[in-house]
Amino acid sequence: CLVGQRISDMPKFFNDESEIDEEHNTIALTQQKTGSRAIIPLMPLAKEIISKYKNKEIKYYRDDNSAVNGYLKEVAKQAGLNESITFEEKGVKQTKPLHSLIHTHTARHTFITIMCRKNVSKEVLIIATGHDDKVYLHLSAKDKAKKVAEAFNEANKTEEQSSTVLVPPINNLESLKMSIQNLEEELKGFNNIKQERESSEE
Repeated sequence: CLVGQRISDMPKFFNDESEIDEEHNTIALTQQKTGSRAIIPLMPLAKEIISKYKNKEIKYYRDDNSAVNGYLKEVAKQAGLNESITFEEKGVKQTKPLHSLIHTHTARHTFITIMCRKNVSKEVLIIATGHDDKVYLHLSAKDKAKKVAEAFNEANKTEEQSSTVLVPPINNLESLKMSIQNLEEELKGFNNIKQERESSEE
């Protein structure tokens, strides 16, 4: 939710496979799946967690992704995320408890949702999530870090000036909990996107 990366790349934040740019307050890594370079804005809570667990064994990042998803569902269940969610998949309506729909990739989509609600542009999201886009091939790592930092800072500045805060700044565990409460809406949107992709592939 805080860095928008795949589960396969998460250990890189805690070993020597990521680089922090103190000038722009970003962190960069090369993604395992695509080889793309992602440059991510460092939120205060993310920075705190990375610092706390730097160069320590992260026991819950296992090779078996299904096991990690099982743990996440159990944690979500114990946290009370048990509301019934009705959604449509492959033309069939289903109803399941919210905790059963949560998996590792939910965090990546939640990060994108948070950034979109902060009005961070698609162009900056492409850099932060490591999606390929030929428009940015000419930019250096420093250029990209600067672009991400400026967009994120501007989003936070605008949010602070606004009387209506759609997404609270994620500075502590309480604000993270508030962001997690947006999962119902995020999951519905994700399922709609998934259906659209499946329809286009057919």
